[in-house]
Amino acid sequence: MAKFFKESELGKRNRQEIVDYSTQFVGKSDRAQAYKQSARQESAKRSSRRSEYPLGLHWFDLILFRGDFSPYLLSLPQQIHAVVLRRVQILRGSMFFTGINLLYVQARFETELRA
Repeated sequence: MAKFFKESELGKRNRQEIVDYSTQFVGKSDRAQAYKQSARQESAKRSSRRSEYPLGLHWFDLILFRGDFSPYLLSLPQQIHAVVLRRVQILRGSMFFTGINLLYVQARFETELRA
C-alpha cells in the first residue's frame, strides 16, 4: 500500500511539498528569530523574559521570585488573582441558581398551603 502511494500522483505532490517546505522554512535563522520575538510578545505582561532556570534555588525561592524564570508562567500574584476571580464567578453563578431554586420552592410551598 505504501508503494502504491509513493508511485501515485498524490505521493509525488506530497514529496514535492515536503521539499518546498524544507527549502522555504528549515534552517532559516531569520524565521527562527521572528518566531522567538513573537513568542516573547505573547508571554504574560508582568513575567520576566528570562527562560533559564537558575540552579541552586529552592521551592520557596520560586515563590518569592513569582515564577519569573519562564516567560510562559504567570507570577504568583497573577495566579492568585485568576483563582480568586474564578471563585467569585462560581459563587455568583451559584447564588443566581440558588435564588431561582428558592423562589421555585417558595412558590410551590405556597400553592400547597392554599390547596
